[in-house]
Amino acid sequence: SLCFGALCFKLVTDCNAIRSTAAKKGHIPRIGRWWIELQEYDFNVEYRPGAKMSHVDCFSRNPPLTQDYNVNIINLTEAD
Repeated sequence: SLCFGALCFKLVTDCNAIRSTAAKKGHIPRIGRWWIELQEYDFNVEYRPGAKMSHVDCFSRNPPLTQDYNVNIINLTEAD
């Protein structure tokens, strides 16, 4: 969504704790400082289960390789 005069965005995550942390009071200091920094931005947190976000989650949950690769290791010495 667009906001006039400021950057507005929607944060879509499969981590439900982020959404609930936004509404929580009495954070530990480190998390509190993190949320203070984020308050400079106009955004909404939307939870979406990980099964519905597999297309964007390749870095943390990439599928195993289906093809084996052979690697030949050659050791060279000065005599070679």
